[in-house]
Amino acid sequence: MISQTSISPVDSTEGFSRLFDATAEAFEREASRLSRQIHAFAPRANTKRGRGK
Repeated sequence: MISQTSISPVDSTEGFSRLFDATAEAFEREASRLSRQIHAFAPRANTKRGRGK
């Protein structure tokens, strides 16, 4: 038996909006994590140059 579900345009829009927000937040968290890792493992040559050594 096939059941049909009716999805109103409002429900669909809200669903996509929540999905988009969640995806954007996940990308921001991942970018922040990667940025912290890059800064943690970056060579310290920039620090020496910044202090004039």
